[in-house]
Amino acid sequence: MPPEGVNALFISTGAHEGAIVVRAIGELDYVYAPVFRREIDRFWNTSTDDSPLSPPSLLPESPPSPSPLLPGTRAEATSLLILDLTGLTFCDSTGLAELLRILRQSQEKGTRLVVTGASRTLRHMLATAGLLSYFTMAASVEEALPVEGALPLGEALPLGEAGTVEG
Repeated sequence: MPPEGVNALFISTGAHEGAIVVRAIGELDYVYAPVFRREIDRFWNTSTDDSPLSPPSLLPESPPSPSPLLPGTRAEATSLLILDLTGLTFCDSTGLAELLRILRQSQEKGTRLVVTGASRTLRHMLATAGLLSYFTMAASVEEALPVEGALPLGEALPLGEAGTVEG
């Protein structure tokens, strides 16, 4: 976790019970959104071979991700992407745009996206923008994981064409 008073974004990505979990800790804003985008893009663009991934080029003021995407983990090999935002301390409009981009990509790839640990403030921002109903939300990673025999979490609405929301 970043020291108090230090603005940063830390990303970790790994597998957990058949799902890919991306954890974001810190600030998802104009400065750190590119770091977030690169980590998510590494997940979506992982090739089908098992070659190791090269580390992304990060912003100079940004520390490297604590745990890079596991080699051999493929976007097409998972049907569930959990975006754990429990440690997110701030999100601006650029961060919201990144969340929408991830939602769009997950729909295009047929991967179910569940956002966990969203703060009250983030939920309010999404609701104010009319976007909350487009995301599947869960309180925790454990709640987002599928349980045998259980009904799936409520499905979110699909985004409209060209990044617009159908009303």
